[in-house]
Amino acid sequence: MDWIARLNQVMDGIEHRLAAEIHPESLARMTCCSVSQFHRIFAALTNIPLAEYIRRRRMTKAAVDLQQGATVLNTALKYGYDSPTAFNRAFRQIHGLPPSFAKRQGVRLKSYPPIRFHITIKGEVEMEYRIVTKEAFSVLGMERTFTMKDGSSFVEIPKFWCEFFAKGYGETVSGMYGICVDASMESQDFRYLIADDCAPDATVPEGFTKEIIPALTWAIFEGKGPMPHALQQLNRRIYEEWLPTNEQYALGAGYGIEYYTCGDTSAEEYGFEIWLPVQAKG
Repeated sequence: MDWIARLNQVMDGIEHRLAAEIHPESLARMTCCSVSQFHRIFAALTNIPLAEYIRRRRMTKAAVDLQQGATVLNTALKYGYDSPTAFNRAFRQIHGLPPSFAKRQGVRLKSYPPIRFHITIKGEVEMEYRIVTKEAFSVLGMERTFTMKDGSSFVEIPKFWCEFFAKGYGETVSGMYGICVDASMESQDFRYLIADDCAPDATVPEGFTKEIIPALTWAIFEGKGPMPHALQQLNRRIYEEWLPTNEQYALGAGYGIEYYTCGDTSAEEYGFEIWLPVQAKG
């Protein structure tokens, strides 16, 4: 229940600061996880990136302000837009019309209510997991840096995988892991590696990198089904069902691993795992 309370504290914090600057770093600290972890958790639970949710809430409030007589310029400045042009663009994306139309009688506007999280104990489908303490291990892979600021990583990472195999890099690294690395736990940017296990003294081919994953305790969840839907569904269940009801472990260091087996990723029987670093509570 503590996990749900922290998430709702985050939502309250967003609501109180819609007319001010919102720092995802502060929101992540409320949940006791890294910034990139927080972004991934939020998207898994709500199906939208944090930045998009904040934009929708601001444009919902902006529409009300305009209907109550506020000017476009003042409303734009209130919600953090430096110019009416940028505000106009954001308003159109949400409502489908310019902000100057908001005062017209009978105009159709959209309203996105604040999100609240509630615990729901389902239990009709088992969730298989194990707690494993692993020594540090080395991986060889190709990495890129992505950002969670605008939610673009949810689109750009799948593109990275497609490009990786299209260029033949799969002959060097098969892609058994997708690894998120946010060692500082304070940045909205994170490194992502497509990687395989390797020996600590392995030769690193040009364009690749070697990473040491530190010794950690992992909660390892087993999943089955076609990608990416099955992976997304398992992620959601972890944060919706397992984490709120787990009395022993909390999220740990700023790492996250997706483990992929060989086989047809579109098959109903395709197997995979999600590894989350955890630490004992209290």
